[in-house]
Amino acid sequence: MVGSRSWPFVGRADVLARTVDELDAGHHVVLNGPAGLVKTRLAAEVAARFAGRRVTVHRMVASPASAPVP
Repeated sequence: MVGSRSWPFVGRADVLARTVDELDAGHHVVLNGPAGLVKTRLAAEVAARFAGRRVTVHRMVASPASAPVP
């Protein structure tokens, strides 16, 4: 959840800026990596940046249980 009740998003300003810049340039972005890299929170922060800009945001989540699904 992003908003006044969430913790401040600190220490990842560079990644957030690069991600927003790539999306602003019309590129697609995939956030991947091992657990604990703040991917979910980064995605929420990026989506919040695009709120109100008439941009469609799709969120896809994978898990080991979904690995067999093509």
